[in-house]
Amino acid sequence: MKIRIILLLLAIIACSDIHSQIFMKFENGKSAFVNVKYENDKEYRIEQDDRIISIPKDKVILIETEEEGVIIFKEDKISCIQDWDTTEGLLFKKGNMIYIPYSSTKIVTRVGSRYLREYLIRDGFWNIASCVEEAHCIFEYVFDDTGRDSAYIRIKTRNGDILYESEKVSAKDFIPHHAGEESATRLYNRIIPKIKKLVNE
Repeated sequence: MKIRIILLLLAIIACSDIHSQIFMKFENGKSAFVNVKYENDKEYRIEQDDRIISIPKDKVILIETEEEGVIIFKEDKISCIQDWDTTEGLLFKKGNMIYIPYSSTKIVTRVGSRYLREYLIRDGFWNIASCVEEAHCIFEYVFDDTGRDSAYIRIKTRNGDILYESEKVSAKDFIPHHAGEESATRLYNRIIPKIKKLVNE
């Protein structure tokens, strides 16, 4: 029992940076998950490559935190998508903008969402939005602990209508971070190809 507790504590320490990070989108169009070490009225101080870097707040378009979700500072810099009518086909067709929420009280959900997002950025089938306003639809990583821990993808319109719910994959692991990472990998490998097939039918 003591060994399991020690392993859990080590895993929590090792993953603490990921859990405490917030998402930032900058005025130059770039975005990143960062560790904020300090902030005041004028700047954020973030850790990058073992250095502390100052980011003026007037250069930040939006942030997404674990607790509060997306906070937009410069609405005029958000590329809002006005036309998200389904008459022209699926909202999640190839090349469309999709938003993957990150904020959650659950470590599994935050980590799963992060990994799913990274997989889909590298995949390139869809473009990844920084907020709902920039997206045609929402790809939501859903963690379900009502029975055996599992996860699935729910695709919704911006007003919350459900367009698609995938089958579930296992999200069971002693360490929540691992459960999020492993289930996101399963979702990408097993479920994303099925969603792409729907798009191409």
